[in-house]
Amino acid sequence: LDHIGIRTVNSRSLVRLLKYLSGCNSECKPIAHPERGVYCTTIQSDVNIQVLEPLGDNSPLGKYNQNSVHHLSFKVDEAKRLELKSLLVDKIMHEKGNLMYANVDGLLFEFTFCK
Repeated sequence: LDHIGIRTVNSRSLVRLLKYLSGCNSECKPIAHPERGVYCTTIQSDVNIQVLEPLGDNSPLGKYNQNSVHHLSFKVDEAKRLELKSLLVDKIMHEKGNLMYANVDGLLFEFTFCK
């Protein structure tokens, strides 16, 4: 597991709590990702946590008004790409470069393929 993405409508209090629980002492500032329509704050710990907040009214996260797990992200050896693709054949939503996204029973998975 590389990181967990959590969707929220107000990241300030959630980030504060997650930093405390994970023992993160570094500064965590939201970074705008207009191409994805989100602000992302990364809390670095044993398992990194991305807190995602809508960036504007057209954000794909904008239609949700509650906190929830948005995605799980895994780093996967490039050699396992074909095997994973055959396992998820009808679940793959998008694939670009070394990234692949799949929806499995409503939960979004992000895979980063590494050599």
